Amino acid sequence: MSDRPGGFWNRHAAYEELVSACTTLCQGEALDSNGQLRRSIDLAGNGRFVRNVIEAAEEEREYRLSESHGRNLQDLDEAQLMRIELSDMQNALKQVLGMLSTNGRK
Repeated sequence: MSDRPGGFWNRHAAYEELVSACTTLCQGEALDSNGQLRRSIDLAGNGRFVRNVIEAAEEEREYRLSESHGRNLQDLDEAQLMRIELSDMQNALKQVLGMLSTNGRK
C-alpha cells in the first residue's frame, strides 16, 4: 500500500474508510445462525470480507473510470488506473455490507 499522495489508497481516505468499517465490525456483536453471540467480523468472514470489499472497490474504480474517461483510458497513468478513491471504497462497503445484511447478518 502506497502512502504517496495520489497513490493506491488516494491519500489514505479509502484505506481509512476500510479500517473504520472493520473496526466497527470488530467491536460489534450479532447472533449467528445457531443463535450464538459472535463478533460481527467473524460473521462477515474476516479475510474473506476484506477480499470481497477490495474486489468490489476495484469494480467500482473500473466503473468510475469508464464513466469519466470512456474509451480514453490510455491517457491515464498507472497510478490513476490503480488508485481506489474514497467513493469507490464507500460504494464497495455499502454493497458488501448490504449482502451481509440480506443474509441475516449485521
